[in-house]
Formats: sequence, C-alpha cells, structure tokens
Amino acid sequence: MKNTALLAIFFLSLMACTGNPEKDKANEKNNKQLTSMNDKRNAALLVDLVAAQQNELAHLQYALDHSQHAEIRDLAKRMMTDHQAFLQALDSLAVNRGIAIPSADTAGIRKMNDQWKDKSPMDLDRDWTSSLLKAHNAAIMKIEGAINDTTTDMDIKDLLNQTLPVIKHHREMLQALQAKNKW
Repeated sequence: MKNTALLAIFFLSLMACTGNPEKDKANEKNNKQLTSMNDKRNAALLVDLVAAQQNELAHLQYALDHSQHAEIRDLAKRMMTDHQAFLQALDSLAVNRGIAIPSADTAGIRKMNDQWKDKSPMDLDRDWTSSLLKAHNAAIMKIEGAINDTTTDMDIKDLLNQTLPVIKHHREMLQALQAKNKW
C-alpha cells in the first residue's frame, strides 16, 4: 500500500511537473517578458509540454537502464526516439518565439530513481508500465484540450496534431504490454 501511494505521488508530480523549480523559473521569465495573456498561455503550454517530455525521457531511460524485461526495454527505446523528436520540435517552437523553456528537473529525476531503485524486477516493470500508461492518458487529454482551445497558437496546434497519433500509439503498445503480462 505504501509503495502504491508513493507511486501515485510520483506520477502526479510527473504529470503536473509541480515542484519543478526549472519549470517555475521558465514560467516566471515568460510572464515577465510576454505581454498578452494569449502569449503567456501558449508559453505556459510549451513549458508544460517540455517539462513533461523531459520527465518522460528520464522515465524511459530508467527502464532502458534497469528493466530486465526485453520487451519493456525495446518499447522504451522506441518511445524514446519519438519523445526526443517531440521535445526537439517543442524546443524549436519555443526558440522561434523567444519563449524560455525549463532545464531538466534533475532533483525530480533523482527522486524518481531513488523511489524505484529497490523495487523487484517484476514490480518495476509493472509500475513503470502502469505509470507510463497513465502519463500517456493524461498527455492525450492535455494535447486534445490544447488542440480544441481556440487560443492555442496554430504552429503549436499543428505540432500537437502530428504528435497525437504517436502518443495514442504509445498508449496502445503500453496497454498491449500490460494485458500480455498481467502484472
């Protein structure tokens, strides 16, 4: 029960990227330099998406480094390529608009690693798959919300429209992995 509670706390921090001082710094800088509420909203969206991708990449790297399950390592490697491409595209959009983006939250990543280091291989694989599935469900909701928001910048919407099918495919692969292994 205690491990489940810790995983839930970790997952919520991963998704919301709350308590991320790097994200907070980027948002503060953007709020000072941008004048329109619409620009501030779009900057906050980019900051959120960048921070989520950084955390997701750390999550994927952890599985590559620590999972004993070949199928999980293969899936993590495949997803890593897609998430790196998404992060690069987000970075490019931010740079072109003069938007500050966060550095990776190394303290948060270290905390995740510490929470997972003592798990059994089966518990790690089960919890990793479950938390990534939840993360992808949350990402899909966030992306769909941004796509449907009339104030979202068109270039951001274009990128999100390209990315959404990839994220949905990741979710399908995670669901299949979870169903196959019945952890």
